[in-house]
Amino acid sequence: MKRFIFAALCGLFTMRAAGAAEVVPLGAGSYLRGLPEGAKGPDAAPRMTANAAARGKMPTNDWWSALAWSDKPFMMFPHPLAVVPHAAGLRIT
Repeated sequence: MKRFIFAALCGLFTMRAAGAAEVVPLGAGSYLRGLPEGAKGPDAAPRMTANAAARGKMPTNDWWSALAWSDKPFMMFPHPLAVVPHAAGLRIT
């Protein structure tokens, strides 16, 4: 157990010295405030129409909201369906 704590502390100080995101202790664990070193965040702004922008912030908890952040087609699951966007339209299964 002592080795684990020592290794964790060494890793923590090494991360801070390298300029990584701030480690925030919380209970028995911790989390990072910011991105880890070398990580890439999302685009600065989602792709949306002027109509959608007038409504305010883009929701991120709907089945379709990932379309605003990615231009790659992928499966989406508006249960009980599964859909995939294509150049010719939307494939529904």
